[in-house]
Amino acid sequence: MATSQEAIDAFNAAGGSRQDTQDDTISNPIEVDVMALRELFKNQSLLVKDNDALENDSAFGGPAASNTSKTSLTSGITRYREENGRRYHAYRDGKYLMPNDDDEQDRMDLLHHVFNLVLDGKLYLAPIENPQRVLDVGTGTGIWAIDFADQYPSSHVVGCDLSPIQPGWIPPNLEFEIDDVEDTWRYSQKFDFIHIRSLGGSIASWPHLLDQARDNLNEGGFIELADFEYHGYSDDGTGELAPSFQKWQAGLDEASRSFGRDLNVVMKFKDWLEEAGFEAVVEKQWRLPMAPWARDRRNKEIGLYMQQNMLDATVAYGMAHFTRILGWSPEEYQVLAAGVRNEFKDPRVHNWCNMYMVYGRKPTSSGEETIAPAVGAPVLSIGAGFVSDKETKHPGKDKDSEVKVENTNTREEKVSSKKIEEQRRSESDIAAAVQEAADSLVMQGKGKSRVLEVVGEGEGSALGRASATATGNGTGKGKSGK
Repeated sequence: MATSQEAIDAFNAAGGSRQDTQDDTISNPIEVDVMALRELFKNQSLLVKDNDALENDSAFGGPAASNTSKTSLTSGITRYREENGRRYHAYRDGKYLMPNDDDEQDRMDLLHHVFNLVLDGKLYLAPIENPQRVLDVGTGTGIWAIDFADQYPSSHVVGCDLSPIQPGWIPPNLEFEIDDVEDTWRYSQKFDFIHIRSLGGSIASWPHLLDQARDNLNEGGFIELADFEYHGYSDDGTGELAPSFQKWQAGLDEASRSFGRDLNVVMKFKDWLEEAGFEAVVEKQWRLPMAPWARDRRNKEIGLYMQQNMLDATVAYGMAHFTRILGWSPEEYQVLAAGVRNEFKDPRVHNWCNMYMVYGRKPTSSGEETIAPAVGAPVLSIGAGFVSDKETKHPGKDKDSEVKVENTNTREEKVSSKKIEEQRRSESDIAAAVQEAADSLVMQGKGKSRVLEVVGEGEGSALGRASATATGNGTGKGKSGK
């Protein structure tokens, strides 16, 4: 450990000293040899030298502060493991089979771009309104958390991951924690929104994780999960031209199940959320091309990025699975991976995969349903315009929470005038404001509008009609709030 005097001497030697000036201006700005200082403080831990003092300071999360699950950045956490030319995390070594080196970080950021393309730049689909506390579970490079914190400067965002690979320069309303999300969560304050993305193959017990998420959500708060089904399909039989890819994905399935952390779990998210007690669960699914073989420009662009992601994933998703779990030699796996990459570059192969997003709401103790605002945050986003997309809402036994998709030009109201009058008495003020916004949106639209009708406020009610109209944008798409 370098002493304080040694640090000062090194700083001066690097050009950091200057004489005080007589006025408030700096006539001789400090010039520092960054490389010299980095070499001096390499492997040093000056910031945690007085650890006892920090633990007693509420600003650093000690006993005086909230009792979070945060772990200090000790040398054990920042130490990495090198294996077969890739770098892996050392904290809780072996729990996560994906590398965390620069190549993998680039792949994760590339996948974030794929999500942005699919969602038209939206960071989520859940109808949350002004979230103040947000948790990003398995934040990775932190790119989603950073974007969210930038969009919502009044919110406080927490990103949690096993690997300390997040950047140092972040928005002031964002903090990162290095911790194991499978451990007991000890946050002193609950969250309004919990985001979990791309954790397939990382979690031993998803029901346990979702139970913890529910317990750490405020009533009426939302959880959203997103991931891919790690299987490729083809409609024209060209998938048979990719035998190495078929062998690769079969090996991943076998290895992940043997490891106790199944890779293909995204299809179970809806059922798990409902079993955990979440209500108004919505599942949305897309079919994404895995190479730029699609004809339309948008799908071709998505396919181009998906192709690059898969080329990188043949190493990221496979080396540890095949060598540690299945007992392959690195050379054997490299031969298989080379075959997979060649098949992904073959324009004759038209594989696609499923992408899922599922969200649900934590019920309120009173049992009252929280209705999302009609303008800017509809319940569902319709007509994503990809190879194929479909969405369903699974309200369980609560039929009042059902969402219908209808055409405004053909919809007929079939309710009694008495019921309409009863609804108008309590909703007239709200409906007027919403209808005004809806009229503005419809005037801007073109062609027939596809809309969403919220039936929970009474089928055919003034508020229901206004809400339905307001969510249509005249192009067959609803707008999800951000």
